[in-house]
Amino acid sequence: MGLLVFATVAVAILLIFGSAAADFFGNLRWLEKT
Repeated sequence: MGLLVFATVAVAILLIFGSAAADFFGNLRWLEKT
């Protein structure tokens, strides 16, 4: 049970940081184009 909860939280954090990083780098590339 504990490991399952830890794995779920870890995946959620990775997804949140992954999407945030994608938005950040996407904004950097957009700034470079303009």
